[in-house]
Amino acid sequence: RPYLFGSRPALADFALFGQLQQLAIDPAPAEIMRAQAQRLYDWLRRTDDASGVEGEWADEPAETIAELLALAGRIYFPFLRANAEAFANGAESMSLEIEGQPFSQGTFKYQVRCYERLRALWEVLDPASQDRLEPLLEESGCLAYLSEG
Repeated sequence: RPYLFGSRPALADFALFGQLQQLAIDPAPAEIMRAQAQRLYDWLRRTDDASGVEGEWADEPAETIAELLALAGRIYFPFLRANAEAFANGAESMSLEIEGQPFSQGTFKYQVRCYERLRALWEVLDPASQDRLEPLLEESGCLAYLSEG
C-alpha cells in the first residue's frame, strides 16, 4: 500500500512523516535509510508531496500496522506507564527495562498527558470500533495499557 491505511494518506502517515523526515534530510541517517530501508525513504518522498492525493481506506490493517502496534506494546506503552507512575509519585526520574536494556530519564508531564489522552480516546471510542480493534490491540500488547484501571 502506498500509505498506512490504504491508497491515501491518513493523519497517522503525517504524524510519522513529521518524525522521520528529519532523518531523511540529515546526511548520515539518510544514507543508512537509503541503504537499509529504501521503501521508507520512498514513502517519505511520496508523503512529502501528498497534497491532492485521493484514494480509499483499506478494509483491514496492513501488516505494517500490526508491527508498529507491537513496537508500541513492547516499548512505547511501557515507557509511558513508567513515566506516568514516576511523575504521579513525584519522582524526578524514571527507570525501566526496554527489550532487556536499562533505560532512565527525567519524568515529563507532556508524556503523562500523551498517555492519558490515548487512554481517554480509547474509552470514548464507540463499542463497535472497540470490538473491531480489540484483537489487534490485544495481540500487540497495547490493549492492557489502554484499558487498565
